[in-house]
Amino acid sequence: MKFLLWFALVAFVVWKIGRDWRRARGVQGRLEARAAAEAAFERIMFSLECQLANGEIDEAQFRILREHAFAQLQRALKEAGF
Repeated sequence: MKFLLWFALVAFVVWKIGRDWRRARGVQGRLEARAAAEAAFERIMFSLECQLANGEIDEAQFRILREHAFAQLQRALKEAGF
């Protein structure tokens, strides 16, 4: 009887550790996806600001492209679970 209780306890602890491990990996994956999406947004914004400063695009085009980039960021964050 003692063996069954110890076996059940060990099985429960192993199950909890495995579940927590999978949960932590999922959170880490979502955080990495969020960081990647934010970095891509920053690169796009830097590129747009450079184009605006060099006169390659005007202010109206800049606003439109900025809103489009922000919408892409929002979609990427929604897909990542944020």
